[in-house]
Amino acid sequence: MDYGQVVAESWKRQTLLNVVRLRYADAPVFLDVASIINSHTVGGSGTAQATLPSGSSPDLFAVGGTGAWSNTPTVTYQPLLGDRFTRSLLQPIPPVSVFQLLQGGWPASLVFPTVIASVNGLRNASSGVAADPGFDELTDVLSRIQRAGNIGIETQRARTAAVSWSSYASPEP
Repeated sequence: MDYGQVVAESWKRQTLLNVVRLRYADAPVFLDVASIINSHTVGGSGTAQATLPSGSSPDLFAVGGTGAWSNTPTVTYQPLLGDRFTRSLLQPIPPVSVFQLLQGGWPASLVFPTVIASVNGLRNASSGVAADPGFDELTDVLSRIQRAGNIGIETQRARTAAVSWSSYASPEP
């Protein structure tokens, strides 16, 4: 069993659910994986039987056996509290996580209006103000790309650039 994939899927569902909760002014709840325990059980039994031949039963010898194997994973979650909860609540959702939701099968028509406030100056609907037409068009285009199965994720390390600025103070009269 791929525990990492199961935990990642759990995190994606939790994140999307909390975004929807926040959008509708409901309190978010964050759970963290406390432990993953896996137990294996192997068992077996065997039987052998010999019978004397008789007119009604031609069997002379019978052999039987059984075996069993079980895999029982247990994932324990605990609620996030204190500073960890506050950081989880106040940090924006990284763009990589948004695209992981899309690649994981969550519809773009649900993810973008729920999670994204703006993209390159195109605003989403907020506080009774309609979304920019370009934002809705972007969501539609991403939905078509997703239905065609052409969404992929590639991350690149950002290049660091030095940024400088200066302030200008007007001379006092």
